Amino acid sequence: MESLRLLVDEDADAYARSPPPRPCPRDRGPAGRRETALFEANRDATTAPLKTISECLAAAEDLDRLLRIGNANCRSDAGTAIALANAALMGAYLNVRANLPRLPTRSSAPAPRKLVDGALMKSGDTIREAFAWLNQNF
Repeated sequence: MESLRLLVDEDADAYARSPPPRPCPRDRGPAGRRETALFEANRDATTAPLKTISECLAAAEDLDRLLRIGNANCRSDAGTAIALANAALMGAYLNVRANLPRLPTRSSAPAPRKLVDGALMKSGDTIREAFAWLNQNF
């Protein structure tokens, strides 16, 4: 939980460093400086949500295990927590996907896209299995 709190701040800091939506002037500084700054800002804006995706997926998997072995009176709480972890993962997924098109081709854009798409599928599987188990065990 603490690492997710820290990632919220990291994401906000990266967003604050992102370039404005309007075009940046091209006549400032040495050639390539603008492109480098844009690349770094977009890369940084993608880093925190990527970490958030991993943390949320791990939390959902831990909660799924807890759901099955924990107190039967807490099953609705565990199911709700799994759904919330999935919602947070979805938000981070959308942030990453929003930033990927702005990363230039020299970046490793296919790797983050493959990672987030895989995490999204795994999260969907986790929540589907957890709720199927809940439906059978309530």
